Amino acid sequence: MLYSQKADQAKTKPSSSLPLEPEKIVNSLELQAAGFVPEMLNYSQNKEGQLVLRVAGHDSRYGMRGASRGFAEIDPYSGKILSSDYLPGHQSTGFAILTTFFALHFGNFGGNFVRWGYVLLGLGGAFLFYTGNQLWINARKRREIKSGETSSATQFLDCLTTGCVNGCISGISAIFSAAFWLPHGGDYKNIASVYYGVFVLFVILAFCLKTRYRNSILLSLSGLITLLIPVMASLYGHKALLLRPNVTINLIAVFLGIFLFWAAGREKKLSGKV
Repeated sequence: MLYSQKADQAKTKPSSSLPLEPEKIVNSLELQAAGFVPEMLNYSQNKEGQLVLRVAGHDSRYGMRGASRGFAEIDPYSGKILSSDYLPGHQSTGFAILTTFFALHFGNFGGNFVRWGYVLLGLGGAFLFYTGNQLWINARKRREIKSGETSSATQFLDCLTTGCVNGCISGISAIFSAAFWLPHGGDYKNIASVYYGVFVLFVILAFCLKTRYRNSILLSLSGLITLLIPVMASLYGHKALLLRPNVTINLIAVFLGIFLFWAAGREKKLSGKV
């Protein structure tokens, strides 16, 4: 963690001194950084045992250092800004340039229009990867059938592509479904266990299932796990189901789940014609 405060600003406060109330800190920050909206006050202690305050928030006019927030280090006793290295709109030129790269990575600028644009770009990239691999594999299979020779490498890549893609989709869906029941939404260890457990299972199934049924079965399972998201939300409670972020996620899950079942049915018909 980088801080730009001077050494005299980091001196230990007298034991009789008490930190400001959160409301006063927010008011002080509003005067110093107009437009920055505080969302979280994070109190901690440094190695010397001194109280440290980091305020996280956003400013819609600027890109942010984190996925959805910028940060400012505040003196908890006076309310003054000690470090503005990660504070949107108040950074030095060097840190502002660095923040631009993070903003481009997270897509945390331009409001919902840019965020949905990033969603579509992400889906488009995944779609091109999957369809591109499938086109190459199918073309390779047709050449092998004509020549009368089969390649284990083509079969391996076919299984790996189907297993990995469906494993990624199902792993992410499983995380959303499990988050309602894990303590505090789950820590990294729990989330990683859920994701990689589902991912590895799909890769194994891809290598175990017959070629004729592989795509349709894995797509159906992916659709089923995706549709579990709104089901788990409803079982957890109607409030979880109706929260605005959850409504969006549930609608996307329903649409994607139905699409995956449709794709599974189409794969089944195509495999039946072969």
